[in-house]
Amino acid sequence: MPFVFLYDIQIYYRLKRKKAMIQHLERPKKRFPMAVGLMVGATVALAAQATCVKLASPYFSTNFLCFARSLVNLVMLMVWVFCSGSAPKVSQLFRTENYRHHAVRSICGVAALYCFYFSITHFALAEGTLIFYSFPLFVPIAARLWLRVKLVHRLWWGLGIAFLGLLFVLRPGKDLFNPWAIVPLIGAMLSGTAVVALRTLNYTEPWERITAYYFTLSVLVTAVVFYLFPAQQETYTFTSLSLALLAGIFAAFFQVLLTLSAKFAPMRLISPFIYLSFIFGAIIQYFIWGEGIPAGVIIGFFLIIVGTVLLIFLYPKNDLQFKPKASSSRGGRSRGG
Repeated sequence: MPFVFLYDIQIYYRLKRKKAMIQHLERPKKRFPMAVGLMVGATVALAAQATCVKLASPYFSTNFLCFARSLVNLVMLMVWVFCSGSAPKVSQLFRTENYRHHAVRSICGVAALYCFYFSITHFALAEGTLIFYSFPLFVPIAARLWLRVKLVHRLWWGLGIAFLGLLFVLRPGKDLFNPWAIVPLIGAMLSGTAVVALRTLNYTEPWERITAYYFTLSVLVTAVVFYLFPAQQETYTFTSLSLALLAGIFAAFFQVLLTLSAKFAPMRLISPFIYLSFIFGAIIQYFIWGEGIPAGVIIGFFLIIVGTVLLIFLYPKNDLQFKPKASSSRGGRSRGG
């Protein structure tokens, strides 16, 4: 697809002449309560998805679960596009000038998906997801390295307290130091980069187009991987296929709610609310596996709430300030969007 890359280079230099990246774009209006409500709904869907994947893991390989999830997501989106009068037409669904951001969001999202499902299926549910769910910590770092958005250092107080609460909730043990733990860590970094690209796409793109690129690439990549690396045995039963289907449905709700929440608030602010999925996950785990909720979970929940509330109060009003390159002598790059 050489023409795609040539067109992407053309778009990149066009944006660079307009002061580069997202500085020239009109930002979406902030509706923080709406964004938080959508993000909380996304965390519920995420916890339900993780539960279904964990229950389905004895029957299927990670490759099959990733493919099934992606296929269900794409089918659900296409049904919505055909049935909804507000959605873009199929002929216009993939028309965009933001190939760079779609590519980053989709590629990082698919890679993070494999890391996420691997961590769920190869570790205990709590330990396996601990590092992966730390991706909100990488959101401001990704925004700084890619979009040159200035780091607001006082935000680390809120992020740090929330992550400390996460440690209390999960009570990490020896499995945390397993060499394979690098997989969910890489997934967290990729996911943090993907949500930054997601926020920038929401400046100009409808959510259907954003998810269409992501779901389509997910199906293509996971289908190829599933074909090239087949498992020794996949157990196709009504129960196992139902679990895989439910995982895909909950994953679709998560992606849509996450994408919509990014329209109403910066992802650097609302992404820490993803930690609430551990509370929902603990409740689900108690009812399905009969595991009690220790006192540490209650302490962790309190710390998570304190951390997220601190983020709200510490977040600056002028939240999108750009750090100019040291080698640049031209002005205008430090202007907020």
